Amino acid sequence: MWVYQATWSRDESKILTSSADRTARIWDAATGNELVVLTGHTDWVYQATWSRDESKILTSGADGTARIWYVQMADLVAATCRRAPRNLSWDEWNRWIKGNYRPTCVEAPLPPDAIAAIQAQVAAQARAGNVITATATLDQLNGWLRENGQFSAFGKDVESWSALCWYGAAWNEAALVLDACETAVKLAPKDGHARDGRGLARALTDDVSGAIEDFEFAVQRWTEAGADASLIASRTAWITALRAGKAPTEIFDAATLEKLRAE
Repeated sequence: MWVYQATWSRDESKILTSSADRTARIWDAATGNELVVLTGHTDWVYQATWSRDESKILTSGADGTARIWYVQMADLVAATCRRAPRNLSWDEWNRWIKGNYRPTCVEAPLPPDAIAAIQAQVAAQARAGNVITATATLDQLNGWLRENGQFSAFGKDVESWSALCWYGAAWNEAALVLDACETAVKLAPKDGHARDGRGLARALTDDVSGAIEDFEFAVQRWTEAGADASLIASRTAWITALRAGKAPTEIFDAATLEKLRAE
C-alpha cells in the first residue's frame, strides 16, 4: 500500500506516516513497531502533520476532510469531558469497558447506580474475607466522592462501613477494620448493628469493657424493636461470658466466627 508521507517526531523517536489504506500511523523509529493507527478517513490519507508540541496530529485526505487527532489518551479524555462532562453509568462501563470502574471525567459526579454498585462490592468483598480489598475499594470510592463534591450525599453510607466492620471482624481482621467500625458508629450512633459490629471488633482487640458496652446497647435497641430473640440471646450470652472474665478468643473461636460470617 502506498505511503504518501513520513515525518519524524522532534526527538526522532517516532515516525508519522499517511497512506492509501485510509490511515495515518505512528511508528517506533528504533524498532519499526506500529504504535498507533488513526482510522476514520474514508479514502486515501495524503498528509499527516504533528502539531508544534506534538500533542495532536492533523490529517487530510481524498475524502475531502481534515481531522485532528489527540496523541495522548489523557488529552483525548480531557477533550471528551469538555464536550460531554459526565461519567459512565455502571451499565455503560460494564458494556463497553469492563474491569474495575473508575471515573473518566474526574470533576463530573459519579452516577448513583455506579456508587450503589461499588458499595455493594465492598460488602461482597468483606463477606468473602477480602478485607484489605474491601477497605481499599471503599477508601477509593470515598476519595472520588470527595473530589466530586458528592461525599456529603453518598459518602456517609452506614451499610458499607458496617459490613466492612462486621465481616472484617468475623474474618479475624478486627484490628484492620476497627476504624471502619468507629466510622459506622459515628455515622449512626443509635444503630444496633453498627454497635454490634464494633462490639465484636472491640472484643477481638481485647477492649472488653467497650465490647460489653456495645453489646448491651445493641441488645437494648433490638429488644425495643422486637428483633429476633435468638440474636438477642446470643449477645446476652456474650455479655455474660465477658463479664465472667472468659477470654474473647474462647468466646469467639474459629467455629463461632465462621457462624458469624453467615449472619
